[in-house]
Amino acid sequence: MRRKRSGKIDIVKIIIFGAVAAGGYWLWTFAPHYWVKFKMDEVVQITLLEWSDKSREKAEARLLRELDEREIPEYVIPRDCELYEDQGLKHVNCAWAIEIVHPFIEKRSHLSFVSHKAVDKHRNLETWE
Repeated sequence: MRRKRSGKIDIVKIIIFGAVAAGGYWLWTFAPHYWVKFKMDEVVQITLLEWSDKSREKAEARLLRELDEREIPEYVIPRDCELYEDQGLKHVNCAWAIEIVHPFIEKRSHLSFVSHKAVDKHRNLETWE
């Protein structure tokens, strides 16, 4: 027995398709930048522990190497990162921003990220965001 098609538009399928399309667009547009943020949290921590164990110069060299090895996009540059000491803590703070232009609607979204960690002389890590 064959099923007859009524020719009606199924609103539920349209809503589901729209939700899937919107989710796909979000993933395609925004998720890569949040993935970079996740990788930068690791870079900051590695740099901070290098500084804690060795020296500031070695930490700065490690930062450059990690940015390259982890294939961090060029919109995050070493100049965006700051190594400093304050109240007995060593800090590594990286802050960057990106502007996304949405196709067809010419709308712009501004995303800004911060990855900031500190360590004390006992190697206790703190995350500052």
